[in-house]
Amino acid sequence: MKFCPSCVLCHEVGDSSGNSRKLFFTAVEDCGRRHLPEEDLQAKEIIEYHGYTAEEHDVTTVDGYIIRLHRIPVSIENAGNTAVLLLHGLAASSTSFITNEPKQCLAFLLADRGYDVWLGNVRGNLFCQQHRSLTSEDPKFWRFSWDEMAAYDFPATVDYILEKTEKETLRFVGYSQGALIGFAALSLLPDLRQKICCFVALAPAVTLAYFKSPLRHVNRCVPLMERLFRRCGEPQHGDATKMSKYMKPFLKNDPFDQLSQNIIFRMIGPDSRKYIDKDRIPVYLSHNPAGTSYQNMVHYLQMMNSKQLRHFDYGLVKNFLKYGQARPPIYPLENVDVPLYIIWSEKDVYANKKDIELLFSRVRHAKELKITDYSHLDFLWANNVGETVYSRVIEFLEQF
Repeated sequence: MKFCPSCVLCHEVGDSSGNSRKLFFTAVEDCGRRHLPEEDLQAKEIIEYHGYTAEEHDVTTVDGYIIRLHRIPVSIENAGNTAVLLLHGLAASSTSFITNEPKQCLAFLLADRGYDVWLGNVRGNLFCQQHRSLTSEDPKFWRFSWDEMAAYDFPATVDYILEKTEKETLRFVGYSQGALIGFAALSLLPDLRQKICCFVALAPAVTLAYFKSPLRHVNRCVPLMERLFRRCGEPQHGDATKMSKYMKPFLKNDPFDQLSQNIIFRMIGPDSRKYIDKDRIPVYLSHNPAGTSYQNMVHYLQMMNSKQLRHFDYGLVKNFLKYGQARPPIYPLENVDVPLYIIWSEKDVYANKKDIELLFSRVRHAKELKITDYSHLDFLWANNVGETVYSRVIEFLEQF
């Protein structure tokens, strides 16, 4: 495909109504790249595009955040099936489980098996930027990390699903940060452990003690980033992914598409080139990143430094005020006693062998599936993930 800057420039300059992004795509599309419909669709629309019924539900947490859930409801003949909740990774959204080819999407495979599929979201992504009393332009809105997602978003989501389905338990699948949130919440909330009948942790990024991505070098900047975080006051400093939203149109198209692919594969692991369909990368970039807070990103950097799953570190004084101790407490993962299936890969730079061994040393009732050559995003985007991973996930879920 050839890049036509004059075509793009004409469209950009000729529009002053805020529609430059859409016009940019039109211009590049005219130059020859095959445009995939899912690039322009939202979660509900993607589900319906593939022939499934879709619903949207809003859940309000006790601290006022409004969480949007997407549901693929069960058919009448399978109405007795337990609900399955799927929760996405860092700075992602419910679209994580529906943007691969349909036969490689966990949400659609579960729906085909008659499950009542619920796709979760967490505060700060594009589906969850509403609050009872705050706007997303208010710095207070963005004062959260995955601590709050585990303490408020996840329990509220589970309770809402059980109320709507009139069930006592549900099945849970968490990918990356979704698994982290599950472990954190289940370690602290005994009542929640009674509501999750089984837990599948896909590529669980739980400690980050040994992660090998080039991003590991960023943790040297933790003290500086924490100081900047504590000084931030302007609303635009809340969403850590805001700049990427302006870059997406450029990264998806020549001559930048090869550069963006190189960056992606460098960050997630070069082995992903074997399994990820490059033609679908524009779809993935259209929906990622979906938004998160600076505080959440800082929390991940703190995890790299401490090599432990701790609450957010606010500094000595604020830690005493919030936790009653100098350092933030460690999450008691040994409390997680629900049937657990941990699926990981030796080539995953974010949840590698040593990190998984640390996790296994602290949890109980865990089964294991080791994939030899998957990178982190292959668990969502690989062209064979349906048969390699999701078939095993479904086998495990059907035991409960």
